[in-house]
This record gives sequence, C-alpha cells and structure tokens, in this order.
Amino acid sequence: MAVVLALVAGLVLPAAAQDARLGPLTDLFEGFTEPWQLTITPGGYHMENKADPASIRYVWSTSPDSSLGSRTITASVELLQTTSTSNAGVLYAFSEQDDGSTFYYMFMLRSDNRITLYRRDLDGVETITSATSDAIRPGVNELTIAEDGDQITLLVNGEMVALLGGIEGMGSGRVGIVAWGTGEYLFSDFEDSAGAAPDKAAEEPPPAAK
Repeated sequence: MAVVLALVAGLVLPAAAQDARLGPLTDLFEGFTEPWQLTITPGGYHMENKADPASIRYVWSTSPDSSLGSRTITASVELLQTTSTSNAGVLYAFSEQDDGSTFYYMFMLRSDNRITLYRRDLDGVETITSATSDAIRPGVNELTIAEDGDQITLLVNGEMVALLGGIEGMGSGRVGIVAWGTGEYLFSDFEDSAGAAPDKAAEEPPPAAK
C-alpha cells in the first residue's frame, strides 16, 4: 500500500493550542501543506484532508529514555467529517531506521466505529489488531496506550480493548498524534505521563512506504 507521509515543521505554539491541552506537542504547523489544512483552534488541533485518501500526517515528541516502557500516552480524538478512509489517533513507537525509512504504530479510531492498531514499516502499513467496541462513543473519544515494559494495553474511554506484547518497537520510540485518509479531525488533551519534552521533526519527509 503506497502511503504519502508528511512531517510537521517547527512552529511556536500560540495560546489557543495551550488552551487545548496538547501537552508536549508544542511544535505545530498551521496553514496548508498539500493535501492537509492545519489549524490551531481553542478546541484543539484541527486537521483536514479533502483530496488524498492515502496521506498520513503526524506530530511527535520525544519522551525521556528513563520513561520508556512505563509511559501512558493519551489523546482525545473527534472525527468531525468522515469518509471510508478516515482514521485518527495516537502515534506510537515512532523511530527513524538506518535505511532512512520510518517505523511506527498508529492506534486509531476509524469512520466505521472500529478501533485499529496499524504498524508502518518499510513494507507498508499492516493491521495488527482491529475490533468494534461498546466503549466507542459518538463525538470525542479518548484513546490511551499504557506501557508495561514491552507490553501495551490499548484503551478507549478508559476501557481496555486489547493487550499486546513482545512485538517489535513496543516500549520504545516517540509518541504523538496522527491522522490518515480523507476527512476532518480534531485532537486535544494529548498527554505523555513521562512529561515528554518538545522535539522538532525533521524538515524533510521520509520516503513513502512501498
């Protein structure tokens, strides 16, 4: 599956984003970067993609090394306008590989009211687990990844939906928010229990998955 990737250039966070409680995500881009329209609002970080169902956009921060394997990462996500390709949620275990590619997981709320964990690596995007859940609500949903060493618990609105462990990347990497596909998304209340420090993304995007 070919996926277009876009990284976020550094920008000083205005008061509106602070009001949205975006925690360590203090380097947020505003404006149009094809195909994404990005806006910081009092309600959170607004992402909109009208054109490209394969495009992924994310923002990340770096946790202290001492916290890896013991973090709780949470974000509130709302799918404002959806298509069949709409996904939004938590970016997890993000890392750059020696070959120049990127590796990460996406714990996402989908437009069909499913919760899905995807993994992206050099070979493309793979579904690790996907399920429906009564925990999913209309409107805003809180997605959480809680680490215990190399094991993670996935929660929706405080209710466990999956438990995974011993898989590549678990308990490591950068964390953040991510949107994939055409749609309109709002992110708020991002927290990393480790007290992650802001870290600017690279200016050049990594190569697209094959």
